[in-house]
Amino acid sequence: MISGSTSERQPGGDNIGSKILRPGGSASLGLILIATFLVYLPSLFNDFTNWDDEIYILNNPLITHLTPGSVGNLFSTEQYMGNYHPVTLFSYAVDYAIGELHPFIYHLDNLLLHLFCVVFLYLFLLELKLPAGVPFVVCLLFGIHPLHVEPVAWLSARKEVLYGAFFLSSLFCYIKYVGNGTKTSWYAFAFILFLLSVLSKATAVVIPAVLFLVDWYMERPLQRRIILEKIPFILVSLAAGFIAIEAQQAAKSISGNPAYGLFDRLCIGGYGLWNYLLKILAPTNLSALYFYPSTESSHLPGQFILAFAGAIVLVGISVYLARRNRSYFFGAVFFFVTIVLVLQVIPVGRAIMADRYAYIPSAGIFIILAVASEKALSMLRHKSSSFVVTLQLAAWLYCLWLGISTAERCGVWKNGITVWSDVIQNNPHDPGLYNSRGQAYLAAGNPQEALVDFEKAIAMKPDYKHALTDRGLAHFALQQLDSALRDFSLAIGTDSTFSLAYYDRANTYARQTHYTLALDDYTTAIRLKPDYGEAYYNRAIVELALGDSSSACMDYQKAVKWLPNPPKTPAGTFCR
Repeated sequence: MISGSTSERQPGGDNIGSKILRPGGSASLGLILIATFLVYLPSLFNDFTNWDDEIYILNNPLITHLTPGSVGNLFSTEQYMGNYHPVTLFSYAVDYAIGELHPFIYHLDNLLLHLFCVVFLYLFLLELKLPAGVPFVVCLLFGIHPLHVEPVAWLSARKEVLYGAFFLSSLFCYIKYVGNGTKTSWYAFAFILFLLSVLSKATAVVIPAVLFLVDWYMERPLQRRIILEKIPFILVSLAAGFIAIEAQQAAKSISGNPAYGLFDRLCIGGYGLWNYLLKILAPTNLSALYFYPSTESSHLPGQFILAFAGAIVLVGISVYLARRNRSYFFGAVFFFVTIVLVLQVIPVGRAIMADRYAYIPSAGIFIILAVASEKALSMLRHKSSSFVVTLQLAAWLYCLWLGISTAERCGVWKNGITVWSDVIQNNPHDPGLYNSRGQAYLAAGNPQEALVDFEKAIAMKPDYKHALTDRGLAHFALQQLDSALRDFSLAIGTDSTFSLAYYDRANTYARQTHYTLALDDYTTAIRLKPDYGEAYYNRAIVELALGDSSSACMDYQKAVKWLPNPPKTPAGTFCR
C-alpha cells in the first residue's frame, strides 16, 4: 500500500490556511448554496431553446402522462435520442405533471439538482477526510463555475445534473458504508443510487472504478471481500455500457469517420483532456459547440499531437504524485476516470468536446487546487500578514470572477436565438448554425430576421435542403406564397425523398386553395413517411374541402393514431 502523510487526512487543524479556506464552520455549506443559487438565479427565467428541448420536452409524447403504464413505457423504450435514460425522461414527466410546458418548472428542477450535487459532494469530501478547508473550496468552485452553466441552464442537459446527483450521493453512501464497519444498509443505498445514476446517463458506469479509488485513499487493503463487494456494480456497469452502445448505434450517433485513424483518435482524446483542464482552470471562450478540425487535410493540426504527448506527461505526473501526495493523486485519477468516456476516442456526435461533460470530472481538479491552496497557505503562515491577505483577496476575486461569468453565461441560454448567436461568434462559417438560429427567430415570430439567417446558410451551402425548406416557411409566414413554393420545390429538387418539403409545399398549395395539388403532395409525403400524422390530418381537411368526407374520415382516424393530441376538425365529426 502506498503510504502518505496521515496529517493531511485529518479533518481538524488550526492554521491560517484553514481559517481562510473554511469560513464559518458549519455555515460553510449554507454560504456555498446561497452563492450558487444567486449566480444561477437568471437561469430560472430562461425559456426553452430549439436545441433538443422540443424533442425532449415540447413534443415528447412520453412525458405527457404520469401513470404506471406511461412510466413503464419510459423504461421499455429501447432508446430515445440515442440514449437509454428512462429516469431522465421520468424527471421530465414529473415536471410536466407539475407545470406542463412552463419553462420555470424545468429550470428550477435543474437548479435544485445542481444544489443537490453540491450538498452531496460536500458531504462526500467531509467523509473522505481531505485536508481541512478543502470541502469548502471544492464545493464553492463546483457550485459557481461557468463551465457548469450548460448542464444547469440547458434543459436538454438534464441527464448531466441528474446522473451527477445520484453519482455523488452513491459515493457518499459508499464511504459511509466503508466508515461504519461495513454496515450493509449504506451499501444497499449506494447500489440503488448507482443504478438510478446509470439509468439517468450511461456515463455513470465508471462508478466501480471510483469506488476502488476511494478504497485506495481510505487505505483499505485490496482483499477478496473488497473485490467481491464491487461485483454487483461491475455487472450493472457492463450491462449499462452494452445497452448504451446499442442505443447509440440504433440512433447512428457513433460515427466511423474514415478521416481519423486510431492514433488520430488518441490525439483527439489528448486534445480534449488538455482543453477540459484549461477550461476548468480558466473558463474563457466557452461555447455550446466545439467542432472537430477540418478534414480537408489528411493530418491533424500539430496541437493535437502535442496534446497527446502532454496527456502522457500528465499520466506520468499522476503516478509521481501517488508517491508524494495522496490527495493530488486522488483528484487526478477522479478527473481522468470520470472524463475518459467522453474524450471522443470512440466518436459520438459531431462535437469534439462539450462543457457539460466536465460537470462531475471538474471536482477532481478542484480537489487538487484546494489541497494545493491549503498547503501553500500553511507554508506561508510565517510570512507577513499583508502578503497572506493579498493572496486571500486574489482568491476571492477569482471566485467573484467565476460567479459573475456564470451569471452572465446563464443569459446565453435564454432562448434558441441567444444560444446560436453565441456559437456563431466562435464559428461564423458554419451554415447549420445560421439555419438553427433562423429556426429560433421563426419560432419567436420574427420571420424577417429568420429569412436573413436562412439566406446566409444557403449562400454557404446552396443545396442545403433544410435551409431551403425553412426559408420557404419564412416566406410562408410573410405571406410570400409564390416564393415559399419556389423554395419547397428547390428542396425537393435537391432530395426527391424529402417528405417535409412535400408536406410544406402541400400546406402552401392548400393556402392558395389549389386543393388537388395539395392532395398530391400530402399523399407523396405520407408515402415517404407512413407515420406522418400531421400530413394525414391536413390531407383530411383538404379531402373534406373537395367533398370526400369518407376519405377525410379515414385520414383523420390515422392522424389520431400518430398525433398524441390532434386538434378538433370538422373531419372528426364524420368519424363519430
